[in-house]
Amino acid sequence: MDMADPVDGVYESGRKIESMHHWNSWYSKDVVKMTTVSAAAGRKSVLRRWVFDQEETVNSATGETLRHFWVMTNGYSLVKYTYGEHVPDDAINFDATEKTWPEDPRGYEDRLGPLRPAEEDGVAKDRWLLRDAFVVGENVHQFYVREEDEGHSVIEIVWLGPKGGGGGGVSDHYLRGTYQQ
Repeated sequence: MDMADPVDGVYESGRKIESMHHWNSWYSKDVVKMTTVSAAAGRKSVLRRWVFDQEETVNSATGETLRHFWVMTNGYSLVKYTYGEHVPDDAINFDATEKTWPEDPRGYEDRLGPLRPAEEDGVAKDRWLLRDAFVVGENVHQFYVREEDEGHSVIEIVWLGPKGGGGGGVSDHYLRGTYQQ
């Protein structure tokens, strides 16, 4: 499938990507950096999604309750979702692919499954995209960056690799406070 950027929704869908057409030509994502995490966490960890840090906060000025959680698509992005007070928990169908590309959606559902809109009423999204990743000893350091008008924000994730290297499978591994999606 040929798609114009941004194709974030495809990478963040949790679906297995079998091949990347136009990789290393006009396509601009650094696939090598995306897969670097496999050195510590195993091949199956690449583009796998995790949900973590689910919490509620109350705005002291308005009394409004907000719900926050993060979704990590390993090797691609970290997205912080904030739900307004009256937004139901199932406002976003994470089983559907977020349509972030500009082309007409017809024909994509046959290959990608159900699509969902990029924007949902009452839901704020802040996205950090993988900027760099490298191996240090047995570990992998990933740097996710969010560009903003007033500056930028950087989040570093460190994956601790197994002694002796070789990557660690994560197929049935649950991290404390997280669950795989």
